[in-house]
Amino acid sequence: MYVCNSDGTRDGKLMDPDEKVWEILLSADKKDYERICAEYGITDFRGMLKRLNELKKEREEEIAAFVSHITKLKPIEVNDTECATIELDMDLKDPTSKVFLYKYLILNLLSK
Repeated sequence: MYVCNSDGTRDGKLMDPDEKVWEILLSADKKDYERICAEYGITDFRGMLKRLNELKKEREEEIAAFVSHITKLKPIEVNDTECATIELDMDLKDPTSKVFLYKYLILNLLSK
């Protein structure tokens, strides 16, 4: 997974494996936490849940600067060609903001 810049472009460097696992956990279902932790060697589940909650709060605060409301968020659908489809309604604080969604649902919001 590549690191995303604030202008929506990607850096040429890859994400640190530690950062990658947290991004994966942030977008994963709770039922998949145990499998992901085993895959990446995380054994402290309480610590993982605590850090994950902190990261979710940080992400919510970042998004709150640009988005006033997100509704009608439907589950991700993946078809036979491995193309994913998401559907949501988003009210932006600044209608001229640019919104970029990346793999693992990394949401980058940029104001004009």
